[in-house]
Amino acid sequence: MASPEEELIEQLNNHKILALDCADGKLDFWQFVKLYDNFYHSYALDGHEANGVNHKLLQKHSREIEFHKAIYDQVLSIVCSDSDANNLAYIKAGRISSTEAQKIVKQLCESST
Repeated sequence: MASPEEELIEQLNNHKILALDCADGKLDFWQFVKLYDNFYHSYALDGHEANGVNHKLLQKHSREIEFHKAIYDQVLSIVCSDSDANNLAYIKAGRISSTEAQKIVKQLCESST
């Protein structure tokens, strides 16, 4: 049985690989979204569900976690459907298409290595 830290590291690495595969075009953006499953929030990487021990783990791996926070903040929270991406209201609201989102994923991957 894996320790909490081993499990965290495995999840961080697995989800980073998904982002890298999206960035490289090996994974369609919408497939990435489905598989990535809003990882930052679904795995409570913001620490809202953590106890003292888990807070220490999150702090220890904060650099890796920041990458996934950036994926959420800069991509997942603002991407919209491709059909809505050309709608003026969505543009004014700062929404982006899947093509633009994939470019940002690539930039984040490149800057995290």
